[in-house]
Amino acid sequence: MKQLLFAAAAALIAVPSAAQEASEHFRTQLTELLGERMPIETIANTPLPGVFEVTAGGRVLYASVQDELVLVGSLYDVERGVNVGDEKQNQLASRMAEEKLAPLSTDQMVVFKGEQSKRHITVFTDVECGYCRKLHREVPELTEAGVEIRYMLFPVISERSYPNAVSVWCADDQQSTLTKAKQGRPIEPRTCENPVDEHMKIGRELGVRGTPFLVLDDYTVIPGYVPAKELLAKLGL
Repeated sequence: MKQLLFAAAAALIAVPSAAQEASEHFRTQLTELLGERMPIETIANTPLPGVFEVTAGGRVLYASVQDELVLVGSLYDVERGVNVGDEKQNQLASRMAEEKLAPLSTDQMVVFKGEQSKRHITVFTDVECGYCRKLHREVPELTEAGVEIRYMLFPVISERSYPNAVSVWCADDQQSTLTKAKQGRPIEPRTCENPVDEHMKIGRELGVRGTPFLVLDDYTVIPGYVPAKELLAKLGL
């Protein structure tokens, strides 16, 4: 792994520093590459000559340009063993989560809670997602320990995801219907006015690229599945 990271870093370092002087050319090339779905928000220098940190469409990327070639990839801190882009991405998502989630009422979410809620976690979920189903099986353990689970619907995995998400929201009993769907059992198709599109919009603004995507009540972002015991430890429960 260290050899691989070193090779990647060496490849980036080899990019000519002249690209630093071609910011307008860089922006033009990168804008054409990323398209309208990922508008460029910020471009900042990095310690590597010719390599820029780019925030676009809520994502953090590292890019360089030479002539008509654009290199887009990840940047690793070998000493700490972390993907710097992912680290920055989570920091960006955390700030955005506070802005987007704090004003929301739990009436706009599918909520699971026990007798007493001490902490809460907002979870972007897709009923077709295997790891979302794995996490959902641990919801009773979490709620019993005092963790309220607030589900945001982010149906992107399959053609069934979106209609199933709408059916869950429109069900008379959202909690049991969501559980049923996550068990792979058929649910009654339903339609009604629903916040699913708004949930997806917020998720994209937070940079959600996969489910489950967890946001703790201090707005710490955790992309991906985490076992219940580990979550409880993070929450001090």
